[in-house]
Amino acid sequence: MPAEDVDPFGTACRRALADDLAEDPDRYGLRPATLAAGQRLVDTLAALMRGEPLPPATGPVPDDPIEALRARFVEQVAGDGTLVADAVVRRAAVRCAERLTEADSPVTAAIRDGDSGSGSVTGELFCIIYRMFFGEVVGEFLKTAIATKIQVLVPVLAVLPFGIGGKLAEWVAGKAVGLIPNPCEEKEQPEHAGQPLSAVATKLLDSAFRHAVGLDDPDLDIGNGIGDLEAA
Repeated sequence: MPAEDVDPFGTACRRALADDLAEDPDRYGLRPATLAAGQRLVDTLAALMRGEPLPPATGPVPDDPIEALRARFVEQVAGDGTLVADAVVRRAAVRCAERLTEADSPVTAAIRDGDSGSGSVTGELFCIIYRMFFGEVVGEFLKTAIATKIQVLVPVLAVLPFGIGGKLAEWVAGKAVGLIPNPCEEKEQPEHAGQPLSAVATKLLDSAFRHAVGLDDPDLDIGNGIGDLEAA
């Protein structure tokens, strides 16, 4: 399905989620799980920036050093919750671990040179992963909502094309990332003078969540329902 065809459905799904969370921000456990994991993400990225090795994974350790770092990263960020929101957070953490260790990443280059990868996370990469995480959480949650018919998407579900879940999650994640505050830019503001990047990122956690789910997105026109889709 072409990206432009996903747009109205993605917008309707984001609006449905924002409508629900406007009434109860902690509904589905998404906000508590995301904020807790977001803080763990900040702590994990900050440790890597300082050159500190991540604790070893408790499960089987892959032989490949890049896969091993991914496993440690995901375990540190995802936590051990068992609710739907926790599963969504874990999948978002996996996506961020993959981005952290892409072929052109400084982390990957360091590992290939025989280093642990710690100390290779730049401020720019920190902020890319930070914003990506919140976008992925929202995209994965909506994908799960479509697959399991979570109440958030009713009556939007009735007009969604079959099999749209994966493409829609991708679109929503990309849309959300562009709205999320950038800690690297915020750090340059006078009110954050002298503060470490991790401290600024922590202060932005709730704002990042609200922007990601659409609560602070005026373009969503919360409460408008799916009138445009039904008309089409």
